[in-house]
Amino acid sequence: MKHFKIILSLFMLLAFLSMVASSGFTAVALLVSLIGLAMFMPSPKIDGNINRSDISPDIAAIQKYVASIKPSLLRKYFNGLAIINDITFQPNVANKLVLPKLIVTGKPRPYTGNHKPNAADIGYGDRELIVDDFQRDIAIDPRKYRNTYLSKFRPAGSGANSNVIPFAEYTVETILLQNASMLNNHTAWKGLGRSAFSNYNPATAYVVGNRIKFTGADEEPHYYICKTNTNAGESPTTHPAKWDNKDELAVAEGLGTKLKAGRTAGSILSASTGVITKADGHEQALTVYRTLPEELRNQAPDVRLYGSSDTIDLITDGFKDTIGKYTSPDGKITYLPKTDNKCQLVKASWMNGSGALVASPQSNLYIGTDLLSDLNTINTVPQVYHLDMGLTGVIGFQYADDEAVVMNDQN
Repeated sequence: MKHFKIILSLFMLLAFLSMVASSGFTAVALLVSLIGLAMFMPSPKIDGNINRSDISPDIAAIQKYVASIKPSLLRKYFNGLAIINDITFQPNVANKLVLPKLIVTGKPRPYTGNHKPNAADIGYGDRELIVDDFQRDIAIDPRKYRNTYLSKFRPAGSGANSNVIPFAEYTVETILLQNASMLNNHTAWKGLGRSAFSNYNPATAYVVGNRIKFTGADEEPHYYICKTNTNAGESPTTHPAKWDNKDELAVAEGLGTKLKAGRTAGSILSASTGVITKADGHEQALTVYRTLPEELRNQAPDVRLYGSSDTIDLITDGFKDTIGKYTSPDGKITYLPKTDNKCQLVKASWMNGSGALVASPQSNLYIGTDLLSDLNTINTVPQVYHLDMGLTGVIGFQYADDEAVVMNDQN
């Protein structure tokens, strides 16, 4: 059928040329011939609501790949957050979830034979895990691969319709994992949430540390922290060197932000250690761990001591230099020494740059999202010269029992 259309189109073109040569050029002949040609010309490629002839079929293939394994990609995205392996992952939080904290106030008493239960004997905590929504906008230009080592996997030609991405799966998944690391390394511990940023006021002179919400040239709100004192009217647009974009910190309140607020309010336990050092790191870590209630230390099977990689290294290095000579360490210390292997050391990548130590059962600290929600999705839309990809999701952090977590006096 395809070949028939082409032959018929050529035949009508030849008939038109013959007609012009023999009987003169007429508007009617031109109109009839053009209509005939239009009827049999190949149709433009159609992709959803896009009707354009310059879209490579390879773009549709990439779209189909993303659509076919979207749930798997979302799982890989959230599994790319290392914090998910370190604390408790709660996957089905559409908006908020009351975290489990059983409160038992009653106690045994001498026997009388009279059943008199206390109405307030058993209750539940009301701390909530709330998830906030985020988005990530990505533009992929396949031609950027032309000068990279991946260029040998591209087909010949670099025209406008050469939107073939080598190792499409690798590319998409790598982009997702890199963005997951942004949430892991910045939002998970240090996130401040949108409410921590005030609307920009051009009449205000800002000082270092001030946080603002500012709408720029893209007409989208962005979030900034002042890094150099400003004069009135010096905005992120007019004086960008005076501001740091911190959109990632506005996504949600991080676990560290919530714990520091609890420490300030006195609702969670606090241990005084000062700055962690190699000389005293082991004893400082024991101070944090032993501030947990004794009953919890004796019974909880999943107590962890969380710290940044640098902080945990100071603790373990100090242990080797002090009492390590009396043991036979194998070079890797998994549990905090002198805790009967009841406190596991965790190098928390999401606490990078922090001097804090946190002791708590793993089951007491939460990260939440909703993998089944429409808010968690990946979309791709082909453009003339590139592919637009958008990721949206929800994420939140919280601790359940404030009596089962200890934080030292460092941030």
